[in-house]
Formats: sequence, structure tokens, C-alpha cells
Amino acid sequence: MDFAEVITWLSLIISILTAILGVLQLFIPSTN
Repeated sequence: MDFAEVITWLSLIISILTAILGVLQLFIPSTN
């Protein structure tokens, strides 16, 4: 794997984790 591919995978994983956290906050509003 070269450096650009690693950056692409990291940004993809981060965006997926952000989406999952956003959905979880919709179902669990008491965390705020």
C-alpha cells in the first residue's frame, strides 16, 4: 500500500465512524 491509498482508507473510515456516531446520537439523545 502506498501513502495515498492509506490516506484514502483513513478518510473513508473516519467518515463512516462519524456517520455511525451521528446515528447513535439520534437514538441516544441522553448522551448530550
